[in-house]
Amino acid sequence: MHFSATYRHNAATATDDPCYRLKETCRDASGIVRSRIVLSPGFIRGLSGEQLRQVSPGLTCRMEHRGECELFECTTDGYEPVVREQINLLWGMMVSQGRIDIDRKKDMHRIERESKLVDPETIENREAREMGAEWCCHQALAQLDMASFLRRQGWDEDFVRQALALLITRSVYHSSEYKSLRIMQETSSVCELSGIPVSGFNRHNVYDIPLSLYKITTDRLKNQG
Repeated sequence: MHFSATYRHNAATATDDPCYRLKETCRDASGIVRSRIVLSPGFIRGLSGEQLRQVSPGLTCRMEHRGECELFECTTDGYEPVVREQINLLWGMMVSQGRIDIDRKKDMHRIERESKLVDPETIENREAREMGAEWCCHQALAQLDMASFLRRQGWDEDFVRQALALLITRSVYHSSEYKSLRIMQETSSVCELSGIPVSGFNRHNVYDIPLSLYKITTDRLKNQG
């Protein structure tokens, strides 16, 4: 323990005198150094600077040996009577105010709670992908039953899933075929939603899909004509 002081106006003396606080520095259960105010005795009169410096180690000794009554009788024997009186006075105030024991259960609960917090400086995820708008488009295509329509055109399952992924990407990002390929490879989760690996796309099939879709459109227009 140690004292810290700030000068404040003392109404009893009409002067600025040091106002004392008794602090304790310790390590908690997680090893973090912490400092807490044990007591605020305020203005202390009748002690010299050297005598006041003897008070804090005397209180520390009583704190370390609390509960060992036989040691209490000799822990302050080496101090002057005025110092012993101040130690006993402050110790009695600490006991009466419940400042002796730290709530270990509360301290452990705080450490457990803090250990569950995420430090944003330590987050590293190289596979994070967007899926908000992609999910909405995926649900819309499912409601339209677009996959069944493409299967009826004779498309195989992989080509159907690739076509749906490309349709979603271009609807969300309004991108070209090549830009859509980069988006699917780097940032979007559309491939995961469609159930296909990102490696299934290349510069060839990403251009084949729009041509195949356009062929369906022209064939239907011819049939209607």
